[in-house]
Amino acid sequence: MAWVSVAVGGVAAAGKIFGAIKGGQANRASQALLNKQQEENKAAYNNNANKDFLQTNVAKDTVKEMNQANEDNTKAVAGRGAITGASDEALVAGNSANHQTFQNGLSKLAAQGTAYQNQQEAMFRGQKATLDNQQMAINNSKAQNAANLGDAAGQLAGTVAGVAGMKGGGLLKSSVSKYAGSHDSGVMDPYDPTI
Repeated sequence: MAWVSVAVGGVAAAGKIFGAIKGGQANRASQALLNKQQEENKAAYNNNANKDFLQTNVAKDTVKEMNQANEDNTKAVAGRGAITGASDEALVAGNSANHQTFQNGLSKLAAQGTAYQNQQEAMFRGQKATLDNQQMAINNSKAQNAANLGDAAGQLAGTVAGVAGMKGGGLLKSSVSKYAGSHDSGVMDPYDPTI
């Protein structure tokens, strides 16, 4: 009966060791995936946050529209001035208002560029925090797997020691009984082949 519990203990310990090994393999795969995600996140941040906002398609389109609007307004001021016979001062004042509108648009665009960079920074930090949390989870899993492996190894060692003790104890008891029954002196002879 004792052999059954020893065998079950050995199988349980071997199962824990196998589970810890498989857990370690899964952790390595998760770590590789996480490393890739971290690299992609950093590359995306470097690509977007360090980009000149005025070189983005949104900014280029906005500047193009502002230039077109400025040209159209300048032509309209000149056309109205020609029809109404406006003075040069009136034409300059009309064009100054157009240029001021254009400058205001550029200022807004610069503010959008700052907001864009801040948004990229916030997105990167948020994603980095998520990836850092995943890294901590993997580290905790690795620590738990190591603890489980140590526990399983200890159980296996205990099982092996139990088997050795049972075998040794059983043999020792049978040898003593055998020797005591065949010898009257009560002293065991280690060279006796009947032991």
